[in-house]
Amino acid sequence: MIKDFDAALELMDGAAGAEFFEQAALALSASLDARWVGIVRRSSDGENGEFLACTVDGSAVAGEPCSLDASPCSEGYARDAPPRHYFIPEDFDKRHPKNELGENTGAVAYRGEVFLDRTGGAAGHVFVMDDRPMRRDSQDRWFLNLVGRLVGAEYNRWQAELEADGLKQAVLSAKDIRGVVENSPLGLVVQRGGKLLFVNDAAARMFGCDNAEGIMRACSKDELMASTERESMMAFFEHCMSGHDVASQYESRYRRKDGEEKTLEVLANLVDWDGAPAIQLTLLDTTERRAREERVHEARRMEVVEQLTGGVAHDFNNTLSIILGNLDLAREQVRSQVVIDHIERSMNAAGRAASLTHNLLSISRRQPLQPEAINPQMMTAFVEGALAQSRRPGLTTKISCAGGLWTSEADPKGLQNAIGALVTNAADALCGDGMLSITAYNVEVSAKDESGGAGLAVGDYVCVSVSDDGMGMAPNIAKRAFEPFFTTKAVGKGSGLGLSVIYGFARQSGGGVTIESAPGQGTTVALYLPRWRFTHHERDVESEAAERAMSGGEVVLVVEDDTDVRNLVTLFLQGSGYDVREAEDALQAEVVLDRSPEVELLLTDVQLPGGVGGVELMARCVAKRPDLAVMFMSGHAGVRSEDLAFLDADIRVLQKPFRRKEIVSAVRSALDMRCA
Repeated sequence: MIKDFDAALELMDGAAGAEFFEQAALALSASLDARWVGIVRRSSDGENGEFLACTVDGSAVAGEPCSLDASPCSEGYARDAPPRHYFIPEDFDKRHPKNELGENTGAVAYRGEVFLDRTGGAAGHVFVMDDRPMRRDSQDRWFLNLVGRLVGAEYNRWQAELEADGLKQAVLSAKDIRGVVENSPLGLVVQRGGKLLFVNDAAARMFGCDNAEGIMRACSKDELMASTERESMMAFFEHCMSGHDVASQYESRYRRKDGEEKTLEVLANLVDWDGAPAIQLTLLDTTERRAREERVHEARRMEVVEQLTGGVAHDFNNTLSIILGNLDLAREQVRSQVVIDHIERSMNAAGRAASLTHNLLSISRRQPLQPEAINPQMMTAFVEGALAQSRRPGLTTKISCAGGLWTSEADPKGLQNAIGALVTNAADALCGDGMLSITAYNVEVSAKDESGGAGLAVGDYVCVSVSDDGMGMAPNIAKRAFEPFFTTKAVGKGSGLGLSVIYGFARQSGGGVTIESAPGQGTTVALYLPRWRFTHHERDVESEAAERAMSGGEVVLVVEDDTDVRNLVTLFLQGSGYDVREAEDALQAEVVLDRSPEVELLLTDVQLPGGVGGVELMARCVAKRPDLAVMFMSGHAGVRSEDLAFLDADIRVLQKPFRRKEIVSAVRSALDMRCA
């Protein structure tokens, strides 16, 4: 079910400063059904914190000082530690016994997000706590992350406003007003009649000059202002100088000396300068803040699309499982070649439909993945294979891999498909002769990096960049390139799912994707994959034993709420010699398991009715039976694969729809792995 977070966000609409933080805490408390919510900022000493807002049972209360080292988010305050999501589903009181709030409230579970200041350092954190265990919920995690980013943006705006107020007080009390102005961290400009009278060093740096002297000598008002802003700005000055009541705070576009345009928040007021009226402008560079807000807006829009496509794929995959499974069984019963041909054509069509839902799940980032270590040799093989499939007359190709390329982490099949789609798109864009270049290189993203709009967290990545020198796209077209079903190809030439599938795969894999294009200059799409972080023995896929179909009579418990799907799975397994027990939800499954100690494998859907999903059912059953083998089925995993990352690497997720041989083989492998 898609939660109504919009109502919660409306609580924050229009609020600012302390009121905003209070409303944000209330929004989290109401939306996530959490008893305790806190928004904490880091004190100037860097060791302690203080509450900007705190709620208890849905009511806001006054904040108190707190110790940062007792918080699960304390890791986020360490030097160079990246911001991240902190999740403790239970036993919070035992893991962090020194946490005063947790000790006083009896909290046992915790979620937290660190937010950053304008320099990229950890400024504070947002958390929710409860005296009940928390479930892993991707929507709750997304909403907490969104509120954390909004709190960070408001905190930085609020701090800038406090600095401006402090500067104003300092100016009023200073003996040398110009000395205070010149050393202000905010940009300050004084102008009269289009002539610059004063510019401090901070403003000069905003416009790309080393100091105030350089900008006074080299620039005029017209040179600094974007052309679209000049007329409205001059009208504002005229009204202000003539004594009219006009807005003193606005946002405007200015241009740096190097030509780059910046967004500035401007506070304007009339002052006396050397005995005559002049306009004083106080400038705050909001370019990065606006860019972050745009990315948040884009992420929310894509989230809606992802939830929609994921929901459609869920029901469709269950239906396809029934269609394919029954066709599979019918195929084994008939002898007429004509009927067999009809069945084969129907199965091929259903297979194409299954491929479509696979793409929809990739877009929604709900496609269960099995990430592995991708070494440089594997990466090169994927690239060469994609080029071999897309090779055509007149196409010139170039492959370049940087020396010392890191091992990356990704699902091999998903990565192979993504690279293949990128190469195919680039080849199609050339429409004949042209150059297609593929480059792989290492990328380090620090807290101060904007990661080229890819939305990457701090860390190490391997980038695969595919470029063509084709016609390119206008900015408004390139901006929509990752939207599902959007395509610039002629009707019948493309589904419009290629880049959107790559976008979903990249984000689900912990990376990102960017596109750069301009008319007449070609297009470059860059796929970022996280660096492989683990040191344990990597799985050798080629050395795995061949799949075996028949059983040794083992007992399997099948948990599936869809009766037709459950019956089909039971028929498949019984036909291969397995003894099958059935349950339609977690409650029935636990009863069956208690009564049937001979059960050796739990085969359960991830999404189950009754409030207890497949993951929680697994935890309960394994707690009672540590030797129990577990395998999941999923048509739209109610949790995403990153939410399953805590599972043992040997626990498999079988994606619906599946054929008989696939589920029988997977069950055999799961049982064999248990015995290994």
